[in-house]
Amino acid sequence: MKKLSRLLSISAITVASLSAFAQAGDQSATVDKALQLIQQNPSAFSLAAGGAARTLKFAGPQASAPADGDQFQVRDVIVDPDGTEHVRFDRFYAGLPVIGGDVVVHSSKGQLKQASVTQLAPINLAGTIGKVGDRAVVRNAPDIGAARVKRIAAARFNSDVRRVDDAELVVFARDVTPTLAYAVRVYGKATDVHGDAVLYYVDARTGTVLDAQDLIKTAAATGTGRSLYYGNLTLTTDQTGTNAYRMLDPSRGSGSVYDGRGLTSDDVERATDLPIFTSSTNVWGNNTTTDRQTVAADIDYGLALAMSHRQLKVGTAGAA
Repeated sequence: MKKLSRLLSISAITVASLSAFAQAGDQSATVDKALQLIQQNPSAFSLAAGGAARTLKFAGPQASAPADGDQFQVRDVIVDPDGTEHVRFDRFYAGLPVIGGDVVVHSSKGQLKQASVTQLAPINLAGTIGKVGDRAVVRNAPDIGAARVKRIAAARFNSDVRRVDDAELVVFARDVTPTLAYAVRVYGKATDVHGDAVLYYVDARTGTVLDAQDLIKTAAATGTGRSLYYGNLTLTTDQTGTNAYRMLDPSRGSGSVYDGRGLTSDDVERATDLPIFTSSTNVWGNNTTTDRQTVAADIDYGLALAMSHRQLKVGTAGAA
């Protein structure tokens, strides 16, 4: 990735131009077509059985969500120059986020070319999901309860605990048969095993910890790129401390941009000590060539689009 970041210039900006053009238009028709393809190919996308599973247009985990069945919220849309469309959706079930249930619909001229799905099987939960106020609850099925889940997560943290957030119901489908689980965040003292914030997924029936995700391996921040070709851009950067940022995108494979310091491409290829671009303000460049960070902002933007494009075409990341 470091080598790619150093050499990426015209190619990154070209990809940025093509992708930005594709995303600038009205995406609603593309999204609607992708939803229709999911509906027409239920087995390819691991849809749950039953008529409610065909209720696909969904804006998020709201109180007005359908009582059961799969729902999908669009995350990314990429249209290739040849018209091939790649639409990524997050999946919800009965209003609950499905961890590991995201899908990508790859299509051309209204025909499904490929379904990228990591979920192993359609969702078939014991019991039903109800609401108590804004909180989702399990009905007619074994449930250890949110309070016990918080104790289990705090014990697994195995260090000084500062805070445990409320546990929230999810459907966990990451490399397992979909099952009801709780997601709970624990904050405290870091150890050699984890940082100071960990997200745990706990089986709602058995109390088994299904997965743990370190939340503060690096801290993503939102910066402003004052680029040469694309004006002012929103960039995802890495916050390393108070008023300290790096041009590194934690959300897209830690793609980063290094300062070539005016070297030729051959010299850049041989250099081993090029510094990553840094900033104390998280504002990059000044829209002119008097600041090398200006073109770096263009490259970073292109790199982010290229990585998003690759993630969509290769498949899903398995996260809700």
